[in-house]
Amino acid sequence: MFNSLKYAKILEDVGIPRSHAETHIQILSDVIGDEMASKEDIQRLSHDIKNIESKMLFEMQNLEHRMTLKLGGLMAAFLATGLTAAKLLFI
Repeated sequence: MFNSLKYAKILEDVGIPRSHAETHIQILSDVIGDEMASKEDIQRLSHDIKNIESKMLFEMQNLEHRMTLKLGGLMAAFLATGLTAAKLLFI
């Protein structure tokens, strides 16, 4: 929520009567209401984003590991096939 006392003080400092300043604050409160994010909302969102980021990093590392194993398996199969073909051709 915004600092309503500071807002009223600024309005009063430029010559707006206290009753008008309070009306400004009431209008802003009604219009903005719960639409503004609080510091707690932003901190919670930041925490959630960090959790998602760490989960994604874990999943990407897991995927990289699986892909490396599969590539190694494919290379071993290719090598074995090539050696077998070479052996059959040169017999």
